[in-house]
Amino acid sequence: MVESKFDTRVSQYCLLFLTAVAATVALIYTRTVLLPFVFSIFFFAVASPAIRWLQYRGHFPRWLAVTTAFLVVAILCLATVAVIGLSIENFVKGADVYKTRVLEMFQSLLERAGQMGYQVDQASLLERVRGLPIFSVFQKVTGGLTVILGNIFLVLIFVFFLIVGEQADHKPHPV
Repeated sequence: MVESKFDTRVSQYCLLFLTAVAATVALIYTRTVLLPFVFSIFFFAVASPAIRWLQYRGHFPRWLAVTTAFLVVAILCLATVAVIGLSIENFVKGADVYKTRVLEMFQSLLERAGQMGYQVDQASLLERVRGLPIFSVFQKVTGGLTVILGNIFLVLIFVFFLIVGEQADHKPHPV
């Protein structure tokens, strides 16, 4: 039985579609590992030239250049987490102030609406605003921060193995 060009083309498009679906599903299920891996490749791309520079211009031994570059990457990652953590902590500490300001702003908006002739049940609306689950949102954010810490630890492990696994060139590079 001989296949026509049309049948071959349809088969190719079907295989292409199935491959795209399989790749999408694989990426969805492996995103928890792939996302830190992509970040680690970025950090490795930054650290690798720095290692070569330290080796050939700074005359560092390879182990010291690798250690220095890894420590710089680790410090940058941890500093980023610290800044994010402090920002979230300050926001959580000021949550009562923010909530009070939102309530005051909402109350003034309701008063203006009443002055314009709109009938508004101020007490029930203010009670609903007071009952907003602000602290549960903050708990979710801090839970997300622990996920970020875990991802940064995974990124550091990937970067470490990428840096250590890189072949050391014994000839000088023009850096």
